[in-house]
Amino acid sequence: WIQEKHEGNESEALKDALFVKCFGTSAENEDAAAGQLIFFDAFPATSYTIVLDVQTPHFKEYYETKGDKQPTDALSPVPIFIPAVTKTEFTIFIGSAEGRLAEEEIS
Repeated sequence: WIQEKHEGNESEALKDALFVKCFGTSAENEDAAAGQLIFFDAFPATSYTIVLDVQTPHFKEYYETKGDKQPTDALSPVPIFIPAVTKTEFTIFIGSAEGRLAEEEIS
């Protein structure tokens, strides 16, 4: 939505009443608000393959200490191996927290 309607500008999107109604605002915002949309788990819609993927955080200690330890090249990356679903399409269910959002309103 931010890409299509606001050219990637989140600040502009947050001025859009419908965007805020759907997605809410940041908790740091003094007018913080939850959005109406609820995103449920995604499920494979067709047959799928499970493969092993890897995520390699390079600055683990930096994140664990919340910035107390600097993110330098001396920190060792620790690979995390995770299963991933591939070669399928997903069905994603989206609900509304309070009643229905008009389909034409959000399309």
